[in-house]
Amino acid sequence: AIFDGHGDEGHHVSRFLQKDMVDRISKKLSRSTHDIGSASVEQALKEAFIESDRKVPEVHAMNGGSTASVILRIGSKIYFANAGDSTTFVASYNRRTGETKVVHRNRKDKPHLSEERARIEASGGKVRSPPEHPFQARAMAYNSVRKEIVGLAMSRSIGDWEHGKVGVIAEPTVD
Repeated sequence: AIFDGHGDEGHHVSRFLQKDMVDRISKKLSRSTHDIGSASVEQALKEAFIESDRKVPEVHAMNGGSTASVILRIGSKIYFANAGDSTTFVASYNRRTGETKVVHRNRKDKPHLSEERARIEASGGKVRSPPEHPFQARAMAYNSVRKEIVGLAMSRSIGDWEHGKVGVIAEPTVD
């Protein structure tokens, strides 16, 4: 798992997630039957992300957040759960040929993506994209702690509760 904090309190959020998120995922999966199906694993991952987001101490979540990227292997199946713009991937290496190739890479959750922009705007949020750098869009929200409008470079995050009011969500994409 990778937790990359951002904002003034992001380091506290990422530190909180290191224990909380991992414990939640573990507990949810251990409660399942020994025959865990893809749908139940996907649901457990989504619930763990959302529940962890709700449990971040308010003092940190109002002025910071964290990406969360989890790779989980159960048997021969690998799950990627991601909220934010961190990149995780699985690569394979062929000893015979010496070739290494990326087998799967997660999607970065960015505000310029059409479905992410649509959700943010439907929630009353604004997405700002610099004309010269359209892929560096920001979801804009008023930060009551800093008393200013702040741009967030991702459309999904743990914490960042002010941005949650304008459509930034903790629910991960799961592959």
